[in-house]
Amino acid sequence: MLIALATVVSGIVTTLAAANAGPAANACGLVTAAEASTAMGVTSLPGKARPTRRGSSCRYYSPNHQMNVFVQTVSAGDMIGATQLGGKTVPGVGDKAVWAGGSLFVQKGGKVAQVALYLNAASMEKMDAAIVPLGRAAAGRM
Repeated sequence: MLIALATVVSGIVTTLAAANAGPAANACGLVTAAEASTAMGVTSLPGKARPTRRGSSCRYYSPNHQMNVFVQTVSAGDMIGATQLGGKTVPGVGDKAVWAGGSLFVQKGGKVAQVALYLNAASMEKMDAAIVPLGRAAAGRM
């Protein structure tokens, strides 16, 4: 029981440290509500942050919750996976960017973020140009 408690406390401390480590660890600090609004073409609701195993995620919804921008801190392994799954390289975004599986995976230095823009079902199949500025914004804050 003591080991289980130590594991839980360690996880909480790790999550809090990640949340306080700055924009690169806090996904809501990688893309702003104003940038999400521009990408969706409507005023975004405030970002909703959630802790994850690797840092955090953040989702900005349109007022009717029909569209959203999703940002998540991920690992280098996710970037490798996106590339191996036939992802399309997107030039001019961070050190490297790959579009795969409805998301743009952006690498800057040793950090990687996943950015997704859901406008409609088609936006998950074909990259919408509005996701590129979101990827650049995230890379600039990593």
